Amino acid sequence: MAPGCEPVVEQPGASARGGDIRVERFDDDLDVLADRLATELDGGGCALVVRNTVKRVLDAARVLRERFGDEHVTVAHSCFIDIDRAAKDADLLKRFGPPGKAAGRPGTHIVVASQVAEQSLDVDFDLLVTDLCPVDLLLQRVGRLHRHQRGEAQGERPERLRTARCLVTGVDWNTDLRPTPTAPRP
Repeated sequence: MAPGCEPVVEQPGASARGGDIRVERFDDDLDVLADRLATELDGGGCALVVRNTVKRVLDAARVLRERFGDEHVTVAHSCFIDIDRAAKDADLLKRFGPPGKAAGRPGTHIVVASQVAEQSLDVDFDLLVTDLCPVDLLLQRVGRLHRHQRGEAQGERPERLRTARCLVTGVDWNTDLRPTPTAPRP
């Protein structure tokens, strides 16, 4: 910019992708998670459960596999060796990728993943359950929710999952975080 010239300011246009997402606090209990997913996925649908640690991924996957069966639960996390992780990413893209590119989107499925699901994967889910995390990561995770249009007004999604919903867990929502008053010092 030349001295004395007005700065040029440009503002990017709004994304063509938009829509409402309902965010809900959700208890951090694996049995409650399994019950809720059973209700939400009754009649079909694909859910993504994102955990902040590999241990939480494995714990959730164990309970969900016991409830839904191995064939309905996929695990993805950063501790797989590179070749296995690349194969898992390719499988996720094949099953949950964009309409027209994905082949064989399952009728009912749950993917339990660590932060590997946040970036670089063009995958699309009907429901998101995520651990509480910094807002930039939350936005990345939410980007996997209703990422692609699936029929007019999302009509190809199961009816109860046509509204994008994100359930936030990983914290005790009943804890009172207000500071307790302290007695004045003499």
